[in-house]
Amino acid sequence: MELRHLRYFVTLAETLNFTRAANSMYISQPALSQQVADMESELGVRLFHRTKRSVELTDAGQVLLIESRKLLRQMEQLAPIVRNSATYENQQRSVLIGLDIRAIRSSCLRKALTDEVFHMHGSLPGFQANILTYEHDALVQALENNAVDVGFFLHQKPIVKENSCLSCFYLHEEEMVLAVRAEHKLEDTPETLHKVLLYRGIILLENENRGMHQAMRILDELKVEPPVHFVSNRDNMIFSLESGEHATILPASVLAEMQNQQLQILHFRVPGAALHYVAAWQSYNNNPLIPQLVEAAAHSFSVSGSEES
Repeated sequence: MELRHLRYFVTLAETLNFTRAANSMYISQPALSQQVADMESELGVRLFHRTKRSVELTDAGQVLLIESRKLLRQMEQLAPIVRNSATYENQQRSVLIGLDIRAIRSSCLRKALTDEVFHMHGSLPGFQANILTYEHDALVQALENNAVDVGFFLHQKPIVKENSCLSCFYLHEEEMVLAVRAEHKLEDTPETLHKVLLYRGIILLENENRGMHQAMRILDELKVEPPVHFVSNRDNMIFSLESGEHATILPASVLAEMQNQQLQILHFRVPGAALHYVAAWQSYNNNPLIPQLVEAAAHSFSVSGSEES
């Protein structure tokens, strides 16, 4: 049994939903089902009670969940232990970069980081970089546990966590907007916004908790209750948007990168629609590659903003 099998098992045990677990682990549902079946065959016990309507842990599954979490936590702690024992010379030639799943959709941020990593490969012999994606809270924890050197977030606040020892650098302001396909130019007014919401409804990703919560907060501030539909993956959401079936709520920059000329933006004009790109790292982490990456990201957003204006 490999560590990836334990990660698959823990994700499924925490969601109790094969589709949601498979999507979050970026594998197909049949592949996840086969991995679980292989684990049960190897262990000689059933880990889940499965019916057409529900998935539940067996007693053996409950025990394995507790022990798997312990093992995965121990593995997360190995990286900082080994890395902290390395010499400063080796430390300045490696960096672990974390991206929360909302920030990774920014082509501006992705290009800045990948370009800077590419240049570091050319200027630092033996340089190594790992880029990992996390949910927001998991990335904060990885930073606090020294499992990641620097993290990049797209968050509702200009800091990533209240009362944290993490250093934060504000990169760029963003906003959530309503995206809708229409043949004719729509007036960007509150009246039009309400009509589109009530007539089209909105479609959201069911497995992106922070995006979903922010969308619901925006609707609360607008005091409107449109029909809300949920899908399990982003491709289905975009298809529904581009076909004109539903509207959706997206960061403005994501919509700007899409090629459909009939997609239009309507602004919410409420505080809950604000978003912020933020870089964060442990204040005592003296890896000199951190400020280079942060500076590259900040410069990229600055250039992008000046071009838009």
